[in-house]
Amino acid sequence: MRGDVNKLPKWAQREINRLEQDLASAYATIATGPEDSKIIANPNSAAPTPLGTTALIQFSLGESWGEKVEIYLDGDHVVVRGGDGLTIQPWAGNVIRLRPTRL
Repeated sequence: MRGDVNKLPKWAQREINRLEQDLASAYATIATGPEDSKIIANPNSAAPTPLGTTALIQFSLGESWGEKVEIYLDGDHVVVRGGDGLTIQPWAGNVIRLRPTRL
């Protein structure tokens, strides 16, 4: 589409360039994240995303509250809560699986 942009008036080209630079800057800021982040999204990817120290992560397995799981840090504890309850299934020596329990 860049060829089409070059056919626009100069003021429109400048505005598009400014918006593209703002977007690139925003992506760079998100990728950098807070330096003291303890919560990282996609830690094993080529572009891990630091989320800070107080992020609450919600996993939606359905539309109702009973189908959601939330995880957050509380001091030196990881807190996991589900809508109506949680089913915990051991999976490996260092892995568990969680799912909301619908009561």
